[in-house]
Amino acid sequence: MALCHLTLVQSNRAKIIKLGAVGTLLGLLKDPAVAVQVVLVMVNLAACTEGRSALLVANAVECLVGMLRIGNESGSMECLVPEPSLSVGRERWGRLVWRRRSE
Repeated sequence: MALCHLTLVQSNRAKIIKLGAVGTLLGLLKDPAVAVQVVLVMVNLAACTEGRSALLVANAVECLVGMLRIGNESGSMECLVPEPSLSVGRERWGRLVWRRRSE
């Protein structure tokens, strides 16, 4: 939860992104015990351009759509939260989501 609060500040988001934490966060999504907190951090990261770019490069959309497809009860609805933030000004986001849905 502390990481969630830290990512509310832009300078902290930039540092977290530069340290490469996005991949680690995506890996933590598989753990139901922390999935909700990880999604909250991802929402905060998606609030800035650098965060959206880092999440897209790390295939966050595919990971979130995959969680929705699996139907993981602890994180399925929470996966819907960061997706609109990732889509802001991004055609690539829409293509990724539609490609994953059609599979």
